[in-house]
Amino acid sequence: MWVLHAPQPFQPPAASSSPQLSCVARSHTKPPLCSVTLNPAIATAKDGANNNRLIQSLCKQGNLKQALHLLSREPNPTQHTYETLILSCIRHESLSHGLDVHRHLVHELYIRNYASTKYEPIFIAPKRVEIVFSILAAKEISGDESLVQLLKKENSFPAMESHHASLGRRTLEEIRQKRAAERLSKTSSGPDLTDVSNSNDVTEIRKSASGNRLPEIDFGNLVAQIKALEKKNAELEDLNKKFFSKLQSKDAENDVLQKRLNDLEQTVPSLRKALKDVAMEKDAAVVAREDFSAQLRTLKKRLKEAEEEQYRAEEDAAALRAELNLMQQQSMSSFGGIATLANSPDQMQTLEKELASLKSQLQQESLLRQQEQQRLAEEQARTSTLMSEKQDLEEKLATMSRTVSEIPEKVANKAFSVEDKEKLEKQLHDMAVVIERLESSRQKLLIEIDSQSSEIERLFEENSNLSSSYQEAIATAKQWEDQVKDCLKQNEELRGILDKLRTEQAKIFVEPHRDGIDESGSSTYPTEVLSLKGQLAKEQSRAEALSSEVLQLSARLQQATQAYNGLARLYQPVLRNIESNLIKMKQDGSVIVR
Repeated sequence: MWVLHAPQPFQPPAASSSPQLSCVARSHTKPPLCSVTLNPAIATAKDGANNNRLIQSLCKQGNLKQALHLLSREPNPTQHTYETLILSCIRHESLSHGLDVHRHLVHELYIRNYASTKYEPIFIAPKRVEIVFSILAAKEISGDESLVQLLKKENSFPAMESHHASLGRRTLEEIRQKRAAERLSKTSSGPDLTDVSNSNDVTEIRKSASGNRLPEIDFGNLVAQIKALEKKNAELEDLNKKFFSKLQSKDAENDVLQKRLNDLEQTVPSLRKALKDVAMEKDAAVVAREDFSAQLRTLKKRLKEAEEEQYRAEEDAAALRAELNLMQQQSMSSFGGIATLANSPDQMQTLEKELASLKSQLQQESLLRQQEQQRLAEEQARTSTLMSEKQDLEEKLATMSRTVSEIPEKVANKAFSVEDKEKLEKQLHDMAVVIERLESSRQKLLIEIDSQSSEIERLFEENSNLSSSYQEAIATAKQWEDQVKDCLKQNEELRGILDKLRTEQAKIFVEPHRDGIDESGSSTYPTEVLSLKGQLAKEQSRAEALSSEVLQLSARLQQATQAYNGLARLYQPVLRNIESNLIKMKQDGSVIVR
């Protein structure tokens, strides 16, 4: 930090008898100098102190070239060195060396907070340098404050008359001539003593020469000009304050914009992570959709197999009906088989009832299959719409990330105007709103995915439980099938035994009748009745075989219906949950980014 202690303001004397003292404020006592730290890094090395001392000694001896050469090599010159250099330049009337010192000050960036910049009018206005040097030679100036006050007063003449300028030039030429004569007449005595004596003589001569000319200056004009300059300085200070406040407001706005840009840069990786999460979720959804499609294919295959079995059962039932009709016709044509076939209409009615129930079940299964196909089509359409909306959201997120990445580049490339800032603020506000919406939608999707995952886990547990119960049911069904097969085998054996018994009974019944025919020569029972009884026994055995086949077909149909019902129980709740979740997502709606 630069530290600047302001010097005590110079108070000119109230009254003076001589015109010389009334014109220029003389102060034999030096006021306190401005203490300024020229460089934040304090030079602690001994070489820097030695260089500063050498520069000061060279300035006292008048070797300005060597002093400036050392100044260019010195990294940390002190304030006293600059003051000695400037005063020596003024004493030796060397404008070029003074300009070099001023350039060094400007190059080292000390000109803003350095007290010696008050000597700047000497080097900026070269036309008035001769007047300033003539006045400095005529007066005895020993301090910075007196020199500054003198320069202020001398520089406050904006419209100096020509005879004052000529007067200054003449006095300067006279002083130069006198100094040249004195230098020629110098002996081998010390230069410091001669300089002091010569300076005193010159000041006395100049006082005597310029004492009669100074009262010609109009002091009223000077006071008015000083007041005008003070007003201008006050106005300039107000303007500086206004500009400083504007700069502070602009800096605050820039800080706010920088913070917003930093926030956006911080949100970019989160958006990228969100995009990656969405991509992962999309892949998981695709995998789940493939799994569901595979399950639906298996269901369709099983439905087709059930339909084929249904058609086969219908064909078998039609064939059985035809055979039953033939059997009824044969039984009606037979005369003596009415008593034995008294139970056949009851069996026919039961078979017809079973067939009607089977038809109704098949119709219900076909209706259910059609409804499931419609649901599948609707769900596929909904999944396609959701996938399209998801792709649109991904594209919009990509565009948003591109715009967010392009914003800092644009800010770095050009300086924003007020309109550009307003537009950017609006865009940032819109982007923030869109990001909030996307974040809310992402959170909803994550919540929905979590619920779906929990639901899927629950369904997997139920599926495992159902699979275990299904395996147990399959084991019991196999046991029942084995028992049924054993029963069928026993029935076939019993049928064979019944057929044998019937044939034996027929033979036993025919032999005595033959004996009666031989004895009596006439048959009481006709041969047709015997043949009908034999056919009736055959038809009964055939009817029993057909009834066994019907029972087998009904058992198969029951197995198919049980399998279908089991599949429906397994997959209908899953499909219903998926449908309800899709309806909820459709009702919630996707985020529309404009």
